[in-house]
This record gives sequence, C-alpha cells and structure tokens, in this order.
Amino acid sequence: MASSKHYTPNPARHLTDKERKQIETMAEMGLRPAHMGAILGFTKQYFYKLIQRDDATRLAYERGVANGTQTAVKYLVDNMKDGSEKSLHFWLKFMGGYNQDNDFEKWEELEAERLREKEQRTDLPSTFELKLIT
Repeated sequence: MASSKHYTPNPARHLTDKERKQIETMAEMGLRPAHMGAILGFTKQYFYKLIQRDDATRLAYERGVANGTQTAVKYLVDNMKDGSEKSLHFWLKFMGGYNQDNDFEKWEELEAERLREKEQRTDLPSTFELKLIT
C-alpha cells in the first residue's frame, strides 16, 4: 500500500527588520536577487515570492534600487556639469539615442521616421476591432 505521508512545504519565512535593511543596502549596491538570496540563505525564486508576499520587504528592495539609481545619476550629472565629455556622451547615448557616428540632421531624420512608423501603426485596427469584424 502507498505511503500516507503528504508533502508539506516549509512554513513561510518572515524577515527581520535587520534583514530587510540588508536587502535595501544590497539593492542599493546593485546586487541581483540571486546574490541577495544566496547571502540570506534562500533561492532567487523564493526571494521573488517573498517580495510578492511581504510589502515591507518589497518596499525595502525598491527603495534600495531607487537610492542606487539616484546616486549613480547624481554622480553622472555632477560630472557633466564639471565638463566631463565621457559623462555627457554616456548620457546622450543612453538617454537621448545619440550615436557618435550620426550627426544631428541624421538623428532628426531617424526620429521623424520613427514617428511616421508609429503613426502608421495607429491606423491599423486593434485586435478588439478585428474580433468584431470576424
């Protein structure tokens, strides 16, 4: 006869305030969830379940990511104000779509083409309208 034992999952783990602060600090430093989980003793999948279930942990993680991003952007902007060409090129490349090979006129042409393509796509019927037609 088959065993009557049933699988029971481990009880949900609740993080302490100290562990939440550690998650916030690690997120601010740019660590990935897999690394945070390894440091705290659980998997990446469990970390994602934890931040879905526990609002305080999710907020600590999001606050850490936001603080890290703010620090990096502030450093970049300060360098740009001080005249750093590398910082300016980085900002233009990733935030403005600038490429050193393109001059401004070519960039304008590319932007106009992108806008025309976007306008053409809005003329197409939506999937909801297609369902009504069929």
